[in-house]
Amino acid sequence: MHWRRRSFPTLPLTLALLAPAAALAQAAAAPQTDGLWRGTGGASFSAVSGNSTSTTLGLDTAWQRATARDRWALDARARYARGETAGLRSTTSNQWAAGGQYELNLDPRNYVFGKLALEADAVVNLALRHTSSAGFGHKWLVVPRHQARVFGGLAHTVDRYDSPQVVGGEPGRRFTRASVVAGQESSHELGDSTTLKQRLEVLSGVSGDEARLVRFTASVAVAVSQRFSVTLGLSHSSNNRPPAGAGRSDTALLAGLSLRFGAD
Repeated sequence: MHWRRRSFPTLPLTLALLAPAAALAQAAAAPQTDGLWRGTGGASFSAVSGNSTSTTLGLDTAWQRATARDRWALDARARYARGETAGLRSTTSNQWAAGGQYELNLDPRNYVFGKLALEADAVVNLALRHTSSAGFGHKWLVVPRHQARVFGGLAHTVDRYDSPQVVGGEPGRRFTRASVVAGQESSHELGDSTTLKQRLEVLSGVSGDEARLVRFTASVAVAVSQRFSVTLGLSHSSNNRPPAGAGRSDTALLAGLSLRFGAD
C-alpha cells in the first residue's frame, strides 16, 4: 500500500519507539571486518483495488565493506506508483535515491563519518537534491545479535527543481540550506531467520530555507534460504517546507523479496 499525507510529523518518532525494525539502506549491524564487499538487492510490490486502485513497485540495493579500521556503505533505491480514482490515472510516486558513507573508527565504540546523498522526486519536480554531511557516531549497543548507534553532525543541502517553485514563500528553482543532523539506527536478530532493522535521520535547517527533513525506514526480513529472504518494509519521509501545492510527507509499505550477494 502507498499513500501521501499533508502532515504526519510524529510518525517516524512513534514507529521508532514501537517498532525496533531496520532500514534496507545502511544497517547498524556490526559488519564482518575482513575487507570483503557484501550486499543485498530486493524488489517489492503492492496492489490495491476497489473504489480506487493503485500499484507500487520498489527496488533497492545496499553494499558495505568493513575492516577493523573503517567501513564503506553504499545504497540505492527507487519507487514508482500509479493510482486510479473515478477513471482518472495518475503517477503518485516517482522517486530515486543513492548515497555513500565512509566511517573511520576512533576506537571500538566511536567513529567519524562523511556522507554524500542524492535523490530526486518527479512528482514534486525535484530534479536533484544533493546533501553532503559529516559528523561523529557512537555505537552504544554492540552484542552478537543486537547493535545500535546514534550519530550527529552538520550537513549542506542543495535542492534543484525542473521548474520554478515557491518554498517558504520564496520563488526559485534552486534552494540551499545548512542543517544540523541527528539520528539513530539499530539491527536485531530474532532467532536464526528473522532480522528487524530501523533507521531515523533528521536534518534541521539552520540557514537558507531552514527546511526540516525527516527520513525513517524500517524492515523485517525472514530468511527462506541462505541467500533469499521475504521482506516487509516501511519508509516515511517528510519536509516541513515543500514546494507550494505539494504534500509534506510520503509514506509507503511494501512487501517483497531480497537476495544476498558477496561473501558468506
